[in-house]
Amino acid sequence: MALLFGEDKDDLVLTKKTIQQIYNADYRFAKPPDKPRLKAVIPGNNRVILVWDSRAEKSWDPFLQEYDFEGYRIYRSTEPEFLENRLITDAYGRLTFRKPIAQFDLKNQWSGLHPIDVSGAHFDLGDNSGLQHYYIDNDVKNGQTYYYAIVSYDHGLVDTSVTGGLVGLSPAECTSKIAQDLSGNVTVDINTAVVVPRAPAAGYVDAGLAENVNRQTIGTGDVKIRFLVPDSVLDGHTYSIEFGDTAYFHNLGNPFYVIYDITNGQKIPRTDTLWIDEDSQSPLIDGFVVNIHNDQTDLNRDSTGWILGSTNYRWRVNQDSRFSNTNPMLNFNINYPADFLITFSDQIVDTAENVLLPPDVPTKFTRFYLEADSADDNLIPPAPGDIFRISTKKGFRTGDRIEFKVSGESYDVQKAKQEMDKIAVVPNPYVVAASWEPRSPYRFGRGERKIYFIHLPKKCTIRIYSLRGYLVDTIEHNGTIDDGQEAWDVLNKDGQEIAYGVYVFHVDAPGVGEKIGKFAIIK
Repeated sequence: MALLFGEDKDDLVLTKKTIQQIYNADYRFAKPPDKPRLKAVIPGNNRVILVWDSRAEKSWDPFLQEYDFEGYRIYRSTEPEFLENRLITDAYGRLTFRKPIAQFDLKNQWSGLHPIDVSGAHFDLGDNSGLQHYYIDNDVKNGQTYYYAIVSYDHGLVDTSVTGGLVGLSPAECTSKIAQDLSGNVTVDINTAVVVPRAPAAGYVDAGLAENVNRQTIGTGDVKIRFLVPDSVLDGHTYSIEFGDTAYFHNLGNPFYVIYDITNGQKIPRTDTLWIDEDSQSPLIDGFVVNIHNDQTDLNRDSTGWILGSTNYRWRVNQDSRFSNTNPMLNFNINYPADFLITFSDQIVDTAENVLLPPDVPTKFTRFYLEADSADDNLIPPAPGDIFRISTKKGFRTGDRIEFKVSGESYDVQKAKQEMDKIAVVPNPYVVAASWEPRSPYRFGRGERKIYFIHLPKKCTIRIYSLRGYLVDTIEHNGTIDDGQEAWDVLNKDGQEIAYGVYVFHVDAPGVGEKIGKFAIIK
């Protein structure tokens, strides 16, 4: 005997049909990828940073007999059940899929809506964005509790039946759980987190580059260093990114790189050899990651053109079709990653020998094409001494090297003194409730009241007074340099609820300074 439940008769019939399909398949299912593991969750000033590992990308599906990992989805909610994310309905109007705030997927043949539906709802596979193992969420408010889930998903299965119709399996994503008991205690999974963004202490200096990046490269690609875990950055350390490639003319194949710690003359590898397709992201190294975009060899039109001279002739740079051939052995045209300067003269400057066919004869260089504009009556031809530059985009190659020095997070007393005026109370005024207050776990009544003092020095005393000068409460703030926030439960020192009205606060930070301000309570 079995018990079935549904929202209505149609839903009950659909549930019965689904259970029957599961029974007919002998309870064998396609397996979603393994859960990614969150390596770091860093609250910041109106910002949350999430960093996770790549373990899910090696997932094997025993049912489909393949590695079918496709990408990651990130969900954010202000309640632990993630109900506010379940917005996408199926053809029956039932909430089916959650809407992510970010998605990263492999660059492959799988993208867009999956052709196999779930009761009319199609899973979004992504847009071939490329994988990423961190996410910076800037759409958050200080003091609000947020719940995050990082889920991995596969690409499902698409096949053709004997009648020519599409059959298969819709993509599946791994589970994400956050449990909360009646007392408000929260238990998270390896791919979920609870975090409250907060302002840093007054005087906080973020981790970053200690000096300008020293770039010694022929490659023209973009390299960005992003600091994700500030308290893991090793102050004063110097790193080197060393590139290599396998192509004779440095124009084909994928380059690679290794990151070394070269502090104090040492040379310690911090990564394995990492290959660059078009884009590459290093693993997390001492609190930072390196994002690299490799340029493919091509004409750089932005920096190609006349650098000396006043000619107004139009120009065109391309390969000479006479030297192109579909047979690689006879094709003498290659995209060569180099820059050229062409200096014009009224005399023959140099010649080359044509050794393709005998006899060898001197021949002039022919690389450049100029075209007069017939619509322009004031044509100015190139003059002796004019110089034209041909510039190309170039991939990274053997010998390319980038060095940079980092500084860890720190505390500056002088900066703290200057930032004492930033101390404030939020929300101000406090009207009945604030959005970040937890909901009551009980059926009746309300949860804990809460307001925040922000931008506090790392150590200070907060005293709250009524307008008549009576001491309402005293709060001792002993935070870290990245935490300049202190909560108050809107109760007086005797644990009683305070009356509505205007209150005065006084912040005393020894060795830093004082701050006096006001806030209002409206009930």
